[in-house]
Parts: sequence; structure tokens; C-alpha cells
Amino acid sequence: MQAVIQSEEAERKRIARDLHDGIGSRLSSLKMQISQLSSKDIPMLEIERITTDLNNSISDLRQTAYNLIPETLLKLGLELALQDLCISMATEKMPITFSAYEIQKNIKESNQITIYRIVQELLSNALKHSNCDEIFLECSQNDDLFLISFEDNGIGFNPNNMNNFTGLGLKNIQNRIAILNGKLDLKSSNSGTIFNIELHIQTNHE
Repeated sequence: MQAVIQSEEAERKRIARDLHDGIGSRLSSLKMQISQLSSKDIPMLEIERITTDLNNSISDLRQTAYNLIPETLLKLGLELALQDLCISMATEKMPITFSAYEIQKNIKESNQITIYRIVQELLSNALKHSNCDEIFLECSQNDDLFLISFEDNGIGFNPNNMNNFTGLGLKNIQNRIAILNGKLDLKSSNSGTIFNIELHIQTNHE
């Protein structure tokens, strides 16, 4: 299972890099060439339309690459990547309160990606299924332990029926927790759901 997920993440990273370096560079170059055209070559309205389409395509491409592997995580570390994730997924009707304590930047990259995917799945599941209007997320590190506390005020579900769920969300969370030899404590009722997750992590100096 660990080998499959690591292979999947490596492929995500490769595709994201190819999108950025290949198609992304070509679109940006094309945008520059179009901006140098004059109204004598193409009507100005047509230039504006093409430029708008190109901007939208570049934006969509960047979002796709970000979903595959967040650039913030690779460049700035886990804490800022999680903060950025919460900001990007929050809405006016569904705010996300994020707190972080003592998260170090020397966590092994594969562990950081696993943690990021767990949080991403927690947020996605809550947005899709919980009907909540508020989420609280707290992440902290204590040496080789990484703790995730996630709470929403949604409609909840019956944890005893988890094996009968057709979606892969909770199964993905459980699989990634297992990779880091972690533990999951889950409580859910019609007033909300709480995930408390404990993960055993590795750091780069080990």
C-alpha cells in the first residue's frame, strides 16, 4: 500500500512538473506573442478575446498542477501549504479556522505530502457531505509525533457504517494514516464530527 501511494505521488509530481514546464511555458510564450500584435494584424476585440481565453487556460493549468502537487508545500513547507489549502477551500458561508503549533520544516517530504493529503481529504469530505458551516483544524508537532485535530459542525454520520461507504475519502484517510503508523480517534453525531489523528513522522536528519 505504501509503495502504491508513493508511486502515485511521484507520478503526480512528474505530471505537475511537465504541465508547468511544457504546456505552461508554451501558453505564456503564446500570450506574449499575442500581446505584441497590433490592431492592424487582428481586430482589437479579437486580440482581447484570445488573451482572455489564454489567461483562463493558464489559470486552469496552474490550478490543475497545484492540485497534483502544491508548489507551496515543496517550496515553503507544510505549515504554509496547509494554511494556503484552508484559505483556498474556505468560503463566506463555510469559514475554516486553522491553527498550527511547532511544525518543523525538516519533516521528511514524503511524510509532509501524506499529512497534506490527509488534511485535504478531511476538508473535501466535510465540504461534500457534512452540510457544515464551520470547520476547525489544528495541527501540531511534538518531536516525531504529528497531531491533527479536525472538527466540523455538520450533520455527522455513523462511524460503524464506514465499511459500507461507497466513496474512497475515508478509506484514503485510513490508508495514509496506516502508512505513518498512526492512530485515528473518530467521533460523529448529528451535531458534528471530530477527527483526532496521531501520526509517527520522520525528519530529514534521521
